[in-house]
Amino acid sequence: MDAQNEPILPYVAYFAAAYTGLTVVVGGIFIAFDLPTNSGIGIGIIVASAIFVGGKFAKDKGRTLSRSERLRMTGLCFLTSLAISVLILVGFVFGMQDDQIWGDIALTLQELSWQLIIGMATLVTVIYLLGIYVSFGLIAKQVLKAEQQKGRA
Repeated sequence: MDAQNEPILPYVAYFAAAYTGLTVVVGGIFIAFDLPTNSGIGIGIIVASAIFVGGKFAKDKGRTLSRSERLRMTGLCFLTSLAISVLILVGFVFGMQDDQIWGDIALTLQELSWQLIIGMATLVTVIYLLGIYVSFGLIAKQVLKAEQQKGRA
């Protein structure tokens, strides 16, 4: 198999597992201690998951992802994180057993302008994609360099 055409779906699965695990653990901590959250937490979780997968790929293959692999992995991991986040959110909302939450969601959406929602979603998407892409590149190179110094790669 061409080194630039490695199967990446197993690494997307690793990303999904890391992202889900971190989301549940960190979310549980924030809920248990009633801590305020923001989108920075999500960015940290997605970047940490990407760092784990980029490092795992570098250790397994003895190289970093090629540019085309990084682009594919970035897109697939972003879509995976989006799907997992939606599933967790739906599960959380339905698990609340509180009819008031639907009213709160509707009220929040009515109070915000669609331009603001679209603008914020676009900004967060770009930040997430850059975070993932950089994690698969620069940080994976550092992991590979450390592995090479240890004589493992």
